[in-house]
Amino acid sequence: MGKTKLQTNFKQYNCCTLTEYLQQSRISQAGHLLSDTDLNIGQIAKTVGYTSASRFAKLFRKSTGLLPGEFRKKAQK
Repeated sequence: MGKTKLQTNFKQYNCCTLTEYLQQSRISQAGHLLSDTDLNIGQIAKTVGYTSASRFAKLFRKSTGLLPGEFRKKAQK
């Protein structure tokens, strides 16, 4: 299967692009790690596949409306 066909079929089946799906998956996993571990933000960013903690924080905020540190504080209450 070619790249274009894969992307088209994936979007039809999942209602989002491969990139959006991967990002949602990473953010979801990061949310669990923020809630359930004491790993720092940089470690969590690397664990879920981001090379830059600042890029991770920006995308996390875009997705959840909260910075990772704010999310952790809310989750721990």
